[in-house]
Amino acid sequence: MRQPLAPVPDGPPLSLPRRLALLEFARRHNAVILEDGYDSEFSRAARPLPALQTLDRERQRVLYVGTFSKSLYPGLRLGFLVAPPWIRPALNAARQLADWHGEPAQQDTLTAFIAEGHLARHVKRMRGLYAERHRALVAALAQHLGPHSAVIPGEGGLHTTALLRSRRPLPALVAAAAEDGLRIETIARFAAAPREAPQGLVFGLGGVAAEQMDAAIALLARHLG
Repeated sequence: MRQPLAPVPDGPPLSLPRRLALLEFARRHNAVILEDGYDSEFSRAARPLPALQTLDRERQRVLYVGTFSKSLYPGLRLGFLVAPPWIRPALNAARQLADWHGEPAQQDTLTAFIAEGHLARHVKRMRGLYAERHRALVAALAQHLGPHSAVIPGEGGLHTTALLRSRRPLPALVAAAAEDGLRIETIARFAAAPREAPQGLVFGLGGVAAEQMDAAIALLARHLG
């Protein structure tokens, strides 16, 4: 009997002690931390870990960056930067040298959207929706792939990653699935060293309804070979 695949780490968030240690490292070395809040709005954790920026109110060494292209829609090319007061003059000067200004109409509209509470309500609703899709995907993988797959634990984001045992090369599996309208990617596609990446697939949750997950994974299972 084959043993199920064992999950491996895949970019897990820093624990609170490690976050505090990183802040202490920045203090000792007079360094600045650039924190990217990628997909942080869609955490599935019961108690999400606080951002470094919120833990560093006294030292003011963290710059927090983010984008609305994931929380709202990809066509909205607006981001944000939460910066301590001491660096804002330099940031303003750099912006003037780069492109002077952004899109005032979009910025004003988004400001009102946030101020009136619409963004918070939207994110809360989508967080629940993506969590539902994640549960449906994990259940479908267990149902149709069984010991051939193992979901890499993750607490948020718009993707779920799973290790996969297949007699068929994964690039060929991805190509065959694409012919049937199922778009997935290999872990190697996103790895700095593709040849060293574990055998597995990345599943997007952004555009697939929960009720479609079972049929999609059943289709994938038929291509395993």
